[in-house]
This record gives sequence, C-alpha cells and structure tokens, in this order.
Amino acid sequence: MINLPNVLYRRKKVSVQPPDDDDDLPPDPPPKQPKKIKKLPQQYEILTSGECDACVGGIFPAGEAPEPPFHPNCRCEIIPFEASADVPDEEIQNLSNEQEKLVSRLADFLKDFEGAETSPYIDTKGKITIGIGNNINNEKDFVNTPFKTIGGQPLTAKEKEALFQELSEARDLAIAVKGTPGKQIVFNFSADNQRSDPLLSRFKDVMVDAEYVQQEAERYLAREMPILKAKMRTEGIDFDSLPEGAKLAVMDMQYNLGNPNFDSEPSHWPKFFSYLRNGDYINAAQQSERGDVQDKRNEQIKQWLIEAAIDSRY
Repeated sequence: MINLPNVLYRRKKVSVQPPDDDDDLPPDPPPKQPKKIKKLPQQYEILTSGECDACVGGIFPAGEAPEPPFHPNCRCEIIPFEASADVPDEEIQNLSNEQEKLVSRLADFLKDFEGAETSPYIDTKGKITIGIGNNINNEKDFVNTPFKTIGGQPLTAKEKEALFQELSEARDLAIAVKGTPGKQIVFNFSADNQRSDPLLSRFKDVMVDAEYVQQEAERYLAREMPILKAKMRTEGIDFDSLPEGAKLAVMDMQYNLGNPNFDSEPSHWPKFFSYLRNGDYINAAQQSERGDVQDKRNEQIKQWLIEAAIDSRY
C-alpha cells in the first residue's frame, strides 16, 4: 500500500578456485560463517569486513545509502528493494512477540497524534492519504483500498478510479486557491476542515473500516522495522539491544521525521544518537524534542527514554 523505494546491500557472488595440488602452502582456513541475513533472494558467499559489517543485509532509502566500495576489493553492491512488495505479510509473520507488541503499541499511540481517519484526506504535502498517514496518492493504491459508501456498499474498481480522478482534481484546485504563489505548498487543512470545504467535501462520502486502519498502521510499522534497524546499525546502535522505551522512542521519531531527517548529521540529531549509542537515555531524552509536534507527544517520548534509563540499570 505504501510505496517505499529502497535499496538492499548484498555481496557479489564470486567463485573460489581450489589450490593447486603441488602447492606447498597450507590451505586457507574456511571463511567465517556470517550471521543469517533474511530475505536475500539467493545465497551469497559472504566474507564480512569491519567497514562493511553495518551495511550488508541492511535496507536503506534510495539515494541515501552509503556508496560502495568501502575498501580495496570490496564486493558490496546495492540492489533495488521495494518494501511494499518484498516485505509485506512475510515480515509481519517473522516479527518476534516483542516486536509485535511494539508495533501494536506504537500504532495505538500514533492514532492519538496522527489521527486515524477512515475517509481519505489531503496531508500537509498535498497527497491523498488514509488512516494514520498511509499514502494512497496514486491510482493503483487508491483502487486497492477497500472503500465503501456511508451505507456500507463496497465501491467497484471503476467507481474508485472515477473518485480518484475527482479527488485529485479537487485537491489540485484547492491547493491553487489556498496556496501562496512562489512558495512550497503546505496543505494545512485539517481532515475535519476538509469535510466542510466546498472543494473537498466529497471525501467524506466514502470510508474504510476502523479495523483496516489499525491493520494498515501495523503493516506499515512492520515494513519499516528492517529499515529502522539498518539505520540504527549505520549509527553504531543495535536496535534489538535497546530497552523497550528507547525502541518506542526511535520508532516514533523515525515515523514522524522520516528519511533523511532522522540521523546524526550535524544539522539533524548528532547529540541524540551519540547519547543513545552510549546508553545515556536521560540525556537522549533531553535531545529528543521536536518543534513541530504536540507537547504531549514530546513528553511521551521523553518518558519512554527515562523508562529505558531505569530498565537499563536492572
């Protein structure tokens, strides 16, 4: 449902020639067995060096992945990886019980701050959206969404195609009317205001079930999990070893800030990642505040990190 074009690191496949029979040198020791890397399309011979350790098997947003080679004779390469196509139900099934709990808990948390709209709306970037920020801004995703009328009648594919065109045109007109020429458009209608706006009121005539909104939120967070883990590895942080509160905090910050805004670049969050890497969750909490979210949401992230500090002492 949500298009997330990414790239996946892997090793190039190589053939290893056996030594000649008359070679007096002792045979090379067998290569060390790597950690198991899930979802690789086939098996590759992997010899991991320190420079590559954080990347191999990792999933990165397209255009933001570190570029190989990392060292002489480096055999790293990157391949396209479509998260919505490659990790859907399988990734959810492979989540541990702890990760399932994290995904469900954060989905419930996000509904309080992101909203859980059952009718389509326009987000701040001018994209058609449903639920907790699920982007359905292209016709294929829109048509695949199980919309129904207020009376409960499912919409046909043809009806959804026509509605998508109608909503897209209404959105474009609303942006033209409300936008400021020469400036980047920030669509600041709330979902409630859109229902009463003459250009956008058609949005309220169709909806999805609340259960679908919850399910899609959890599916999205599950698909994000390997991407977030890979990002943490590039920051020298093992996501799985973090206390639960710290996991929830970085999951929310990643969801809210997205790529590439949530990293340790000097203009982004260098102190936060430094404290997190060193297990200093109290100072990480002080560095976690975002200026464009509700105070209550910032306070909850701080509270989770303080809980992480307490948990890490026992």
